[in-house]
Amino acid sequence: MKPMTFEKVWETYKVRNKAKKTRMATAASVLVLSMAIAFTPAAQAAIQSWFEVTFIKNAKNASYGYTLPNSAGDASMSASTKSEAEKLAGRKLAFPNEFLTMEDGALNKEYIVEKKRGDFIGYSYSLRTNERMIQVNASFKQHTKPQMWAETTKDAMVKERDVDGSKVHILSISEFDGAAAYYEKDDWVIVISAIASGVNEHEAAPFSEEEMVNYIKSIEFR
Repeated sequence: MKPMTFEKVWETYKVRNKAKKTRMATAASVLVLSMAIAFTPAAQAAIQSWFEVTFIKNAKNASYGYTLPNSAGDASMSASTKSEAEKLAGRKLAFPNEFLTMEDGALNKEYIVEKKRGDFIGYSYSLRTNERMIQVNASFKQHTKPQMWAETTKDAMVKERDVDGSKVHILSISEFDGAAAYYEKDDWVIVISAIASGVNEHEAAPFSEEEMVNYIKSIEFR
């Protein structure tokens, strides 16, 4: 896998690269997760099935990202607002409504609705402000887990939180001020990626763990 900065990851998602399969760490790589809570061996094995870490020497090459299998359909439709996206989808979207408050003055924002053979299967959302980059990928009734990777000089942190009876996994690496949150509920699989990144002489706005949890809490599933 080629080293990727978050700006490159942003552009990759923005143009909706259909080459979803990205090479993960090789079997020879050592996987070390810094667990924030006491995971059982079975729980740790489950996490390792969808999150892999490659250790590198140069922090400038650090990166992380994810793929969400079966989230790309045979028809992709763009929308500029949530209401437009829901009309295209033909249903209510399980969407973190906290992001709506950030859209005023955003540099870029886009909703992409995915359909396969006419049926809605998911959506993606990208938001770029002067202080932050945010990406949401969601699949509907596809019943697949994301595949997540990290390239880091140190280790990767996995934290588990409970939101309305479902587990949220929050993933981060030391080189970036940001995180990815993975959440499953009902027929939805949702991944939120957020990174603090300042442009146009603006300071980056850091994310907290509680803020990531609040994003998940703001999702309305019905």
